Amino acid sequence: MFSLTNGKAVTPEAMRELIERADGDKARKAMERLTAVRATVPESGPEPEPTTEPEAGEAG
Repeated sequence: MFSLTNGKAVTPEAMRELIERADGDKARKAMERLTAVRATVPESGPEPEPTTEPEAGEAG
C-alpha cells in the first residue's frame, strides 16, 4: 500500500497479498456476523409429537 501512495508500481506479489488480506478480513467479518445472528435465533429441535388425548365427550 505504501507503494501506491508514493506513486510506485505495485508488484504482482504485493497486489496478491493485499487481495488475500482483504479477502481474509471479509471472511472473518462475515463469520462474526453469522455467529452473532445465530446467537439470536432459537435452536430448532425436532417437532413435538401431537398429543393423543381424547376430546371431551369421547370414549377413551
